[in-house]
Amino acid sequence: MVDSITTLIEKYKSHLQENTLAEESYKWSLVNQFKGRPNLDAPDIYEEIKSINYGNLIFHNGIGVIRHLAKDRPEQTRSCLKVLFNEELPLEERLSRYSTETLKIYRELQPNEKHSHHQDERTMATLLAFHNPDKYPFYKDTFYQKYCKLLGIKPKPPGEKYPHYLELVNKLIKENIDAELIALVNHLLPADGYPDPQHKILAQDILYRMLDKSIEEAEREFRNYLKKFSPSDLTFYFETLDQLTEDLGITDTPNLVFSTKSGQLSFHIGRRYCLVLGNGQFSFIAPEGYEVPGADSSYFSGGKNPVWIKDTSAATVLQHYPALKEAVSNEQHDKKSAKPKEYDNPVFRKAAFDKAYRANFYDFTTEEMIPAPDKKEAILPQHNQPLNQILFGPPGTGKTYHTVNKALAICGFPVEGKTRIELKNEFDKKVAAGQIVFTTFHQSMSYEDFIEGIKPVTPKKEGDSINYEVIGGIFKKACALAAQNCYQVFANQDHSIDEYTFDDLYDAFISDVQSKISQGIKPIFKSIRGSDIEIKEINSNNSIIARHKESIATSSAPLRKEHLQKLYDKFNSASEINDLQQIMDTVQISIRLTEFYAVFKGIKEFETNFQPDAALAEEKAIVNFNDEEIEKKFNSGVYTEAIKSHSFEAEPVIIIIDEINRGNVSQIFGELITLVEEDKRLGKDEALQITLPYSKEKFGVPANLFIIGTMNTADRSVEALDTALRRRFSFEEMPPRPELITTEGKLSAEGGEVAGIHLADLLHTINKRIEKLLDKDHLIGHSFFMGVHNLAGLKAVFQNKINPLLQEYFFGDFGKIGLVLGKAFFEKEALQYQVTDNLFAEFEDYGSSDLSSRPVYRLTNLLHLSDAEFISAVNALLRK
Repeated sequence: MVDSITTLIEKYKSHLQENTLAEESYKWSLVNQFKGRPNLDAPDIYEEIKSINYGNLIFHNGIGVIRHLAKDRPEQTRSCLKVLFNEELPLEERLSRYSTETLKIYRELQPNEKHSHHQDERTMATLLAFHNPDKYPFYKDTFYQKYCKLLGIKPKPPGEKYPHYLELVNKLIKENIDAELIALVNHLLPADGYPDPQHKILAQDILYRMLDKSIEEAEREFRNYLKKFSPSDLTFYFETLDQLTEDLGITDTPNLVFSTKSGQLSFHIGRRYCLVLGNGQFSFIAPEGYEVPGADSSYFSGGKNPVWIKDTSAATVLQHYPALKEAVSNEQHDKKSAKPKEYDNPVFRKAAFDKAYRANFYDFTTEEMIPAPDKKEAILPQHNQPLNQILFGPPGTGKTYHTVNKALAICGFPVEGKTRIELKNEFDKKVAAGQIVFTTFHQSMSYEDFIEGIKPVTPKKEGDSINYEVIGGIFKKACALAAQNCYQVFANQDHSIDEYTFDDLYDAFISDVQSKISQGIKPIFKSIRGSDIEIKEINSNNSIIARHKESIATSSAPLRKEHLQKLYDKFNSASEINDLQQIMDTVQISIRLTEFYAVFKGIKEFETNFQPDAALAEEKAIVNFNDEEIEKKFNSGVYTEAIKSHSFEAEPVIIIIDEINRGNVSQIFGELITLVEEDKRLGKDEALQITLPYSKEKFGVPANLFIIGTMNTADRSVEALDTALRRRFSFEEMPPRPELITTEGKLSAEGGEVAGIHLADLLHTINKRIEKLLDKDHLIGHSFFMGVHNLAGLKAVFQNKINPLLQEYFFGDFGKIGLVLGKAFFEKEALQYQVTDNLFAEFEDYGSSDLSSRPVYRLTNLLHLSDAEFISAVNALLRK
């Protein structure tokens, strides 16, 4: 271990002599400029923090969050920083309290838990290092982990890493940083550099340069390289390697080769290919004479002449895994073939053996080996809910109430054991974040409201004429949000998403181009054939107008941001594009292909020196994605490929349609009633897309969009809907549950009784009579009685809810209503008040004398009854 550290120091000295402090000298300069800050006594803590330049020592999202907290919650943020800088408290306690308290403040501003507050140990270490540079060094988890490995010790868990790292750094300084190295660094320090008397910056620079920076570029390249492959193929490939490793006891030996040449992932033993993934297909080794029906194959020369099975599917590899295992085992024991090749990729090698390290590049699963198509089907049931479901039942059975639980369960929130208040708070958060959308169908709801329609747009200024645009409806917007979640999964494969997005890059590129154009310089980029393409202007929509430099045309179609993003997502560099057909296949349009290539190449060149703006990160740390921008990208197909490959693992979006049968479903959904079927969703084998009638855009429904409807069976318009919806929706009946009145109602402590009346028995009796007279679709739900807490409340429920509902059910037939409630709920007009001689008009042979003895019944106003009279009426209903 001592020799390793000595070697590390000597290598660092040699590095300094060859390269000086060069790219890293900014650390000494920044600390010298801002040491001791932030000043917690500053009158405006936001302006104080905003004025400090932390460079790239904190992720821009981290500093963005702390600036925003200081702006919106200044005194709370000041208190958090006081805790972090309080030297009277143990360091671990300070780190824990600062992280917890800042998260609490952040959640007040950004309740969506998918957004991190980024106040991790790296962020806190940088804040400490600027405030007290003689005691605290900068920190990064990657070189901490590598230094622990070099020392042969186990890294600490999160929350304890930085204190442990601080101990290791202090020991390194004390035992290994000598006078020669200090003199060399002092000689190379810039004039504005901090003297660093305790050598904390120097110690961090040693570990960063010697342990982290050399492999950082290789890791970034490997991460980008993996974007060539589909997530399902990558998962299956690595799971197959894992299975081989486990079954055959494969260890990290020199004769193994892990290559990324020729656009493939290749695992070799010596010179023999064993398992290759390339162009969406798998090739694998098998024993001599082995055959796979229908597959192309060839033979290796020498040795036992194993066969090479080429260009097959994941399912084929799984089916013939025993043959693959046997052949790999043969190669393991064939010493003659143990000749490693020179193009082994050390990052790929480490990822093959270290699943935790692998997770830095891609979110690999650790489930047992399943081919990709089956895996897609297996992921969805984790929600344990159908994609389309309708809760149906009579009024008051808790249909709308239970949509909250259903939606949260789909989101993965544990609903069991939670109070209603906790559930509703979580539900409201997800509604605010856009993950749950609630709407109610009604007779005026139309296709234009739900899917898309042409709507007037308010003029931007007075005097302008009204414009009409195609505006997306509730359902289309929900689909766009679901699609964006799919894209987020795709984007998260590249960890640079924490640093910037394509939107950040594009905005910076546009700003740079506009700046040059304003100076009379029109940027020029090379086409695929080497000709000059010149950017003429940026239009009002931030689209790019570009033409050949010598073109005499005065106008041309703009290059839209959404189409350029498709190229950015598919290709890591312009060099991967060999012909314009690849451009056309990606952007799905057939014009301006040459210009698309040139501008995409220009964006990638610009990206090499791009540094994201921390101020922009500050804004994005709190503000949600722009819904209009999301919808525009969805409409343009930016998310389509991500939907197909990631909708089964992306966060779901739920649209709740209350009273779904009160609208004309066939009119509201239109042709999309087909697209919501489970097997027609994007990413499924039978996926369909249609062209929308107004926007003329391709449209499909993501498989992570869930629909929950409620249907009141007492509504007389329901019959025609069941046939149309039954095939596409799962129906869950919600019958009355009288027992809930006893266990969960306001009178649960009294066993569901008031004045000797057992409410569950009362509801059960009423419903038995209604079902006999009508049917089960017109029962009365338990929710009518759940809120009853005294006799007055029970009177009000009968008077204002149950009696009017029964009159509607029985069309005012008091005879049938009387059979349900009993005569005590009615009053009969006295006969002396029923003289009919002068009541009716004269008409031919009809006389009114026979009506004089006919009684007139009215439902009693129960609120006017005394408690004893009401109790007597209810007991009569119950036949007590």
